Amino acid sequence: MSQVSSFNTCQRLFEQQQQQTLRIGQLTIKERQVLLRDFSKALDRHRPALLAALEQDLHKHAFEADLSEFWLLYEEIHFAIRELPFWAKPERVATPLALWGTRSEVVSQPKGQVLILSPWNYPLLLTLMPLVGALAAGNTAIIKPSELAPATAEAMAALIAEVFDPTHVALVQGGAEMAEALLELPFNHIFYTGSPRVGKIVMAAASKHLASVTLELGGKSPIIIDESASVKDAVDKLTVKWLNAGQTCITADYVLVHRSLLEPFTKTLKESLVKNYGAHGVKPDMQPSYGCVITQRHTRRLADMVDDAVSLGATLLHGGDYDTDKRYMGPTVLTGVTDDMQVMQEEIFGPILPVKVFDTLDEVIGYLAHRPKPLALYIFSKKRTSIQKLLANTRAGGTGINNVMLHITNRYLPFGGSNNSGIGHYRGHFSFKAFSEPRAVIRQVVPVNPLKLMAPPYGKFHKRVASMLLWLAKRP
Repeated sequence: MSQVSSFNTCQRLFEQQQQQTLRIGQLTIKERQVLLRDFSKALDRHRPALLAALEQDLHKHAFEADLSEFWLLYEEIHFAIRELPFWAKPERVATPLALWGTRSEVVSQPKGQVLILSPWNYPLLLTLMPLVGALAAGNTAIIKPSELAPATAEAMAALIAEVFDPTHVALVQGGAEMAEALLELPFNHIFYTGSPRVGKIVMAAASKHLASVTLELGGKSPIIIDESASVKDAVDKLTVKWLNAGQTCITADYVLVHRSLLEPFTKTLKESLVKNYGAHGVKPDMQPSYGCVITQRHTRRLADMVDDAVSLGATLLHGGDYDTDKRYMGPTVLTGVTDDMQVMQEEIFGPILPVKVFDTLDEVIGYLAHRPKPLALYIFSKKRTSIQKLLANTRAGGTGINNVMLHITNRYLPFGGSNNSGIGHYRGHFSFKAFSEPRAVIRQVVPVNPLKLMAPPYGKFHKRVASMLLWLAKRP
């Protein structure tokens, strides 16, 4: 599709939704709940097709898809159905004495027209979970999933078309030209999940229309293993690194391990990988459960990373095997990495795990202080003082203490990054807030007019009123 036809398609769809924005925003809580229930039921009906599409795009096993895509999505939908009356209820707030005669409250109103741009690594979850928040808050939405997961995009298009009128929610497919055409339009809010590089482009486009944004980006998320940690516990929980072939934004991008634990950690990690996956490539009985890299180009990029690290002096502790044609790379561990290597300069987004050593926590804190804030940071330690020191002296979107990636599963926690790893949060109530605007409302309930005091001429009485107001303002 040409850029001109892409823009015309998006323009027409945008204008159709624009005519319905106020009506959609006035849907009652019950009507929104019904819509979300219908969405859940349609998800049930389309689940077989979606599972097949995820297998086709990412070689994702049905069990993995159920846990990492469907479970969290169903939970998000039904949590919103249950909690929506409380989220949307106007919040009474205190009114200062100087405004006697009035009553104040905060009302949530929809952002309006929303654009959701989603990635390919969890193409179902990261497309439809934000949509739940947009629907709960009363918005219209245009969704553009990644063209790199085309089977899942096609399956989601069938789902969306069955449940929603396109003047309320529509899904469009296409590549970069389609995304560029959408970003030309004056949406009220843009929700983007992807890389920091593209996130900057999205933010620049949003600035032209003063649109608000939620940017869920990535970055290099570290695991810190101090001298008191249980090596076995850390290695056991690190197995999620290989989920989705390492293509998870909050997975461990590298390990910082205390020098005293380097040898037992690498030994235990190697033994675990050999036992679970095989000594040379993923063993046949594990292959149906192991995902593939999204494209051949990405496979080649990962292989080049490994070659670059080894050529600069890193040790290939395990793995390194790949097949570009089959979009395959096995679990890979590199030790002796340095910061001049590609694996330490950019987000890996694949099944490669670099390992670095440290001697003191101050060294770790100094190292992280000079790097962009990560989306996640994980701490393995038995020392409360060490954990508190790292929490106080590092910055990250989310943190797991003696666990990895669990924070995304808690619907009561906000999910999001900071600066390079993102702007804004969602999940549960935070999704509703991401797609809503707080509206200040003050009602006159006693027939008085304090604004008459502002009318000139000003005299001694006004001076006494000003003195009283200043005194009230400075009270503890």
